[in-house]
Amino acid sequence: KRITVEEVFWSFKVVLSDLYLVLLIRSRLSVYELKERRVPKYNDLWVDRRDIQSLYTVKKISGIVTVIKISDETFLTGDIGGKVKVWDIKTGSNLRTLDIGSAVQDFGFMGDFLVTVGGINGEMGVTFWNFET
Repeated sequence: KRITVEEVFWSFKVVLSDLYLVLLIRSRLSVYELKERRVPKYNDLWVDRRDIQSLYTVKKISGIVTVIKISDETFLTGDIGGKVKVWDIKTGSNLRTLDIGSAVQDFGFMGDFLVTVGGINGEMGVTFWNFET
């Protein structure tokens, strides 16, 4: 399936997992679910395909988002205002917000820890946050 955006925009982010696709265009966030199916191509040959289905669109995400990542049934956004937000990927509801105190350059997971890089060009360094608490 082709998704076409017929406008000029300055901010675009894409993140993909085996099950979901998250697109951020300007401050509008769209979440799609990917489903595998097998279709017959010839007599005994099957081809794996993925269907894409829109789950929802959030018309306005606050803050200027610098990074998006998917983790299991959630996705996370980091913004220039220092907020890392955890979202339910199926509903779009904000589950929690972590304020790291400076612009979010990147983040990742290391076991139960959320590892963040903060500040412009990483000037605030790397911080480990216990993600479970």
